[in-house]
Amino acid sequence: MLNHLKNHFFFYAVTILTILAIVSSYYRFMVVHDYTIYDEFECDPTEQHCFVYCEDETTTCEDAWYYTEVERYAADLIRYCNGDTSDCDAAYACEPDETKCEVTQCDPSVHLDQCVYLGEDNQTN
Repeated sequence: MLNHLKNHFFFYAVTILTILAIVSSYYRFMVVHDYTIYDEFECDPTEQHCFVYCEDETTTCEDAWYYTEVERYAADLIRYCNGDTSDCDAAYACEPDETKCEVTQCDPSVHLDQCVYLGEDNQTN
């Protein structure tokens, strides 16, 4: 038996390490929810600077989608939405006691041509 283990050491070591990696990944992602979610939600370009997405690469996009980016801890989102994030108001804004939640508004000085602001005199930045 010991001789067989010595001859096939690499196979057994790789098998054990693979099983440990699968178990630890399952625990991290499915049990503890220890990961960060990046999402986008709607933004009103008449009130704030918004990122703009347009399927047309033309200069006049009629079906543009204005959005704000959010980065948050998955466990917090699942806790606030009681496990169902499909129809949850808490998914669209950071909660006051949320530990790792950051909303990124479009900054015209950083994102240059990706920002739109239609407020004050209807100017686009």
